[in-house]
Formats: sequence, C-alpha cells, structure tokens
Amino acid sequence: MKAMSMTTLLSLFLGLNAGAEPPVAIAGDYVEARSNEIYTCGCIFSGEQLLSGREAILAWDIKEGAFNGVKLAGTKVVAVIAGQGNLDMQENSRRSILYVDTRDSDAQQGVLNLFSRRYGKVLGEILAVRSVPISFRMDGDKATVKLADTSLALRKAVLPKDAHPGSSLWYSPFVPMTEKELAARLSYEFSGEGFRHQWRVTYPPYITGYVGKFVLDAN
Repeated sequence: MKAMSMTTLLSLFLGLNAGAEPPVAIAGDYVEARSNEIYTCGCIFSGEQLLSGREAILAWDIKEGAFNGVKLAGTKVVAVIAGQGNLDMQENSRRSILYVDTRDSDAQQGVLNLFSRRYGKVLGEILAVRSVPISFRMDGDKATVKLADTSLALRKAVLPKDAHPGSSLWYSPFVPMTEKELAARLSYEFSGEGFRHQWRVTYPPYITGYVGKFVLDAN
C-alpha cells in the first residue's frame, strides 16, 4: 500500500506539473559606460587604474522574463555607480542609484531584489530606487539612454580607428553578456543628487564600454 501511495502521489505531482512552463529567463539589451578606457594602450591603462574608473552608468532594456511571478518585460533600468576607486577592483567600496521606468511597486521591488542578488558586488550600497521615465534606444550602431538627470550615448567601436596604437582589452563587462561589442562613448552625464559629485563628458569617443545583450536566470 505504501508503494502504491507513493506511486500515486508521484503520478499526481508529475501530472500537475506536466503543463507548467519553465521560468523564462530575463533577457534584453544592455549598455555600459565607464569613466576610464577599457580598450587602450598600457600607459593609459596603468594611469587610469589608479586615478580613474570610479564612475559608471549601466542600462538594461528588459524584453522578456519575470521574477517571483512579477512580469518585468518592457521595464527599463539604469544604475549610476560611484566608487572610492576603480570599480573593476571589487575591494573598492561603491554606492549606486537605481532608476526604474515603472510605478508598479511590485516591479520596482522585483528589480531591487533581483539586481541586489545578481549584481550586488557591482552595485554596492544601493542608496535609492527611483521611478522615472527612461528612454533606451538602439539605432543601428548607436545606443542612447536618457532620463531626468542622466544621459548616455555610445556607438559601436571601429577598430583600429577608435583605439590608441598598441591597445589591448583590459576590462570585461560588469555584468555577464550573451552578445557584446566594444563601444565608444559619445556623451556621458550625471547631474543628479546622491553622490558628492556630478560629471559630464563629451570629449573624443574613447572606448569606455559595451553594447549588446544580457540574459539572467530568474531562479
């Protein structure tokens, strides 16, 4: 009887879950830009490793997926990060502000929980989660992100034209990417509150980031 009971329970369990769809991974477009060059010559890398690379802007355009039953497809997220030293060195403390373009409190909380879990080392202390309209556009070779106090414009890098002589790749993306291309920064600005400084950079298009796609396991 015990064997039959266990068999029956197992059959019922499998039957109930046979039609259940597996969780859809959270996926979409992703861009990042830093305050240092990621593909450059050794001399510039050495100097910037100590004196630069303390700020970054990361942006996600979620195309599909859900977290803890909350649909995130269509949600755009921007993280502005400022650290005590080069952000690629994880021992350097950093703080961040998350911007989410939804007023849905469940979606905001979902983003906070998910990003804290998956990107905690990159984001550091999250000072605030703010709901603001976000424009995230990928037009051919160009990507632009705009919101209330932050903007970013990148284009896919053209090598060797955009690089210094003798350049090499020194930094990987902050987050795992399924598709990635080096990106040359066109403009890069943060004019909001939360940190002790702001920045605005529009000088020549050095290679300071990536454009491409990301996938996150929602489990």
